[in-house]
Amino acid sequence: MNIKYKVFFLFLLFAHTIFFLSAETKREELWKWKGMEISWSYDTEDPSLRTLEFKATRKNIESKVFDVAFEVILEKGEYRIDKKNFFYLISHSTGESGGSLFLRIFYPHKKKLEYVFLEVSGYGVIKFVDLNNDHNDEIYVYNQDFYGLSFKTKKEKACIALPPLYQSGFSEFVFPKYYQLVASKQRGKFELKDVTFTPEAEKSVSIYIQKLEQFLETKKDSIIQNEYLIPPLFQYYDYQRRYGREKETLLFLRSLRIRYESSCGENEVKKQTYLGLLLREYFKRGKN
Repeated sequence: MNIKYKVFFLFLLFAHTIFFLSAETKREELWKWKGMEISWSYDTEDPSLRTLEFKATRKNIESKVFDVAFEVILEKGEYRIDKKNFFYLISHSTGESGGSLFLRIFYPHKKKLEYVFLEVSGYGVIKFVDLNNDHNDEIYVYNQDFYGLSFKTKKEKACIALPPLYQSGFSEFVFPKYYQLVASKQRGKFELKDVTFTPEAEKSVSIYIQKLEQFLETKKDSIIQNEYLIPPLFQYYDYQRRYGREKETLLFLRSLRIRYESSCGENEVKKQTYLGLLLREYFKRGKN
């Protein structure tokens, strides 16, 4: 073998040995819950080797190991609802373009460990809030609807082609979505239910609606071109119509006479259309 290749081979062998000697699997105790010791194991060099372990200390439930490759734990604890006690874990997927946030809520079912799962953009948040002071927390996340929206009005009076959320990030105006952990139809199991459009949530959402309306009032008789305003504007209109206030919202938007300018057609001709007409046409055509 050529001496240069021998040296190179020995160098690779040395580097490989040093890497594995420096790598170490660590174990971190997280929580004790319902007769289970919960721990997180991770390799200091390889982020794909990460696991979440539930070690049973009683015979009434089985031990379980979950693969959480590349994830970083952000928050953990106990979550109580209707006098039932759950364990939750919030983690981040890491990676590019914001990654994802994961929520897992664990519970025992027939001696086995189950969990409900929620994934949202890593640019957002996951929080627990009590909407109606009943000591049963709802789950708060940012609304991701209408990011990446592609839509053309009739006769191409307006054209919308938005980048996906992982490229754009959230607008400065965010609307909330709320979920609640509820019993599923399958006995003993649980699921997440969207409760954004309940009367309790409506009281909370009204703050976000007022904030956007105050901003829109400053844009009266103006032309807007900012595509980052489009997702929250569509969310705003969607919320209002679901809360039974579509007629009032249209009157409000018409009074402002705000026009949205966009480029349409092969020649990218700039055109303007009233914001209220744009929103009304989209939802009238059943695009939601």
